[in-house]
Amino acid sequence: PPDVPSEPEVGATVKPGDICLIYFNGHAVQAEGDNLILPVDFDPADRRPITSRAYSFLNLPVALDEKKASLKMLVVEASRSIDVAIPGVSGLGLGSMELGDFNDMLYASSAQPNQVIEKTEKPG
Repeated sequence: PPDVPSEPEVGATVKPGDICLIYFNGHAVQAEGDNLILPVDFDPADRRPITSRAYSFLNLPVALDEKKASLKMLVVEASRSIDVAIPGVSGLGLGSMELGDFNDMLYASSAQPNQVIEKTEKPG
């Protein structure tokens, strides 16, 4: 699998003064004191350290701050539950985060820290 870039590609086209909205809906985990969002092609069987296969959530506002975005809005749909054990993971969902160091940022999540949405059966 490809290596995860150290800076999310999301900041590649941001210019100073831009207003940015990032919406995330997917799987998130906690490992080594960090909140990680899992890429679409994440392979839970891969034995490399989880921190080298997922994005640190805090890379998103850092990348936008470095690009001097004027307003940063991060909207997180509650993390989905994961049915398999992933080595190195200490918790599911996004944990509490200290975001006070970022200027002009709105963070909204549909779930409390450390919560995930369980899979539900579709009515049939």
